[in-house]
Amino acid sequence: MNLEDKMKNRFDKNLDNVVKNPYQKKKVFPLWAKVTIPLGGALTVGLVTAVVLPIALNGKNGLEINKETPNLNQMRQLRSPEDLSHNYTYSSTREAGYLAFKEKMLSFSTSLSESFVNDQYDEEQNIVFSPLSIELCLGLAVRSSDGNTRKELLDAFGVDYETFNTYYKLFYNENTRTFLNSKKKYQGEVSLTNSIWIDDEIKLLDSGLDALRDDYYCYSYEVDFNNKNEQTNLAIKEFINDKTHGLLNPDLKLSPITVFILMNTLYMKDIWNDEAEELSEASPSYRFLNTNGEYSSKRLLRGYYNRGKAIEKEQFSSFYTETRNGIKITFIKPNVGYPLKEVLTKDTIDYVLSSKNYTYSDKEKNEEYYTNCIFPEYTAESNLDFKDILRKYHAINDFFSPSCNFSNLASTDVMCSKLTHIAKLVVNKKGAEGAAVTIAEMVETAAPIERAKVYDTFVVDQEFGYVVSYNNNVLFSGVVTNIDK
Repeated sequence: MNLEDKMKNRFDKNLDNVVKNPYQKKKVFPLWAKVTIPLGGALTVGLVTAVVLPIALNGKNGLEINKETPNLNQMRQLRSPEDLSHNYTYSSTREAGYLAFKEKMLSFSTSLSESFVNDQYDEEQNIVFSPLSIELCLGLAVRSSDGNTRKELLDAFGVDYETFNTYYKLFYNENTRTFLNSKKKYQGEVSLTNSIWIDDEIKLLDSGLDALRDDYYCYSYEVDFNNKNEQTNLAIKEFINDKTHGLLNPDLKLSPITVFILMNTLYMKDIWNDEAEELSEASPSYRFLNTNGEYSSKRLLRGYYNRGKAIEKEQFSSFYTETRNGIKITFIKPNVGYPLKEVLTKDTIDYVLSSKNYTYSDKEKNEEYYTNCIFPEYTAESNLDFKDILRKYHAINDFFSPSCNFSNLASTDVMCSKLTHIAKLVVNKKGAEGAAVTIAEMVETAAPIERAKVYDTFVVDQEFGYVVSYNNNVLFSGVVTNIDK
């Protein structure tokens, strides 16, 4: 049996392990799971940066929306996509066209990672974002837009519309997984949900909503941004909290002038070994050099051995650790004299993500190489408007301007006023858990700019004239010169 047949056989067997998450109650809204922590995402902690490699494994998941939560009752579901099925074949994921599409998506991810670090790097903060969540959310905009707006988005991805529309669903589907052990016990997942939340006063095109549902796995909900803004914000907050298993609980402030939002949520969790045992600590303690030059004495985690030797380059060194189900966290350490911010370029991230750049054996020496990572527990999180990064580094402008063309979804002129991105990653001795949400807040281009409310008092403390009117008709008019009269 050749390698391709072995891989196909393994792939088909993995599909047999798909079962419902045992931790869920009844399934109300299926949640699409995906097995890639942020595609090429930069996870910065001190002097160590983890770049997470996309991995596709087996499983599917449906998560319950707790309808007993009062605020979630504010929404009304309009459309629900088909249950995410694994009816694609292994061979379809090996087609040249699809592989080329995935390369383009990965290239955008690593380019976005460089932009994120350039824009958000902070010596005092551990930061994280999810390129994948941003890609999938922008994908909803690709389908809904037209003209130059769509062109700018596709140019950033590096693909044409036919290619993007053909492979988005397979890309989403292939990367949807729940992790099970040999006894079909739940170990973890990476989950996705696409959704659009529509103000009840706006009418969107049925054809556009149907296409998002059928080809982009997108739910649609109706809410009231204007008259019930607080309740709507709380409902969406609770939805995000549910989809990310409580890891994200954002304080949303979506504007009352919002006409709809496009949203993607991502959740990832995996353990280190089949028995869910904790990683052991390396002994003795290490002195961890923080970016500010200060040392922290820490007991680091001892990861398992993986094939290959660490990459050693002039500017950096790099190797990876791997969770039980194959999610890779690749660490990049800058060498002395090279600032981390300058090392974390697209070229560097592309290089360490390519397996061909690792040395696995030496035939002349008859040696085979294995390396384990010793690394710290860490938490990283970010909350930002990604709009400026996309405009500054990736020439996506129309989407955020009054010239935005969303004619495949909206009959009125709309634009994205804000692209909120919130992410959190926790790596500890039990495993790795991360979540992200990306929200494109759409407003009418003719809508008034929301301004801060300023309250004042007008004191009538002297003689005055007055006009009493109704329906712009004057009912009474007069003058008061003495209030004692």
